[in-house]
Amino acid sequence: MEKAVILSKKMLSEGNLVVIHRKDYEEYLELKKIVPMVIATVAEKRAIYEGRKQIKNGKYLSLVKLRHALER
Repeated sequence: MEKAVILSKKMLSEGNLVVIHRKDYEEYLELKKIVPMVIATVAEKRAIYEGRKQIKNGKYLSLVKLRHALER
């Protein structure tokens, strides 16, 4: 059974469109009831920002290198 969906250029250009199967969406809704949404504190948001900045600047350790360092 084929169905067609027509999307406007505006919807596509905004980049906020996500398409998933109904079954997956229903599973997401069920999980959403069980797992509460966590709001980050100011300190956590700052740590996330700093971590992303370090990754952007290449200042991180890969998992392979971390394992190697821990094996010593």
